[in-house]
Amino acid sequence: MARRMADDTFRAEQDRDRYAPHVRAINDMVDELRDQDGRGWMP
Repeated sequence: MARRMADDTFRAEQDRDRYAPHVRAINDMVDELRDQDGRGWMP
């Protein structure tokens, strides 16, 4: 997976599909955790 992330097309597909139905719940939760205090990142 790490090597494939170097491929711009693959990386764009991953980014585009990060809210696909089968992973949406976890990515929504991560978004909430990352932005609890407005920093936009989580330590």
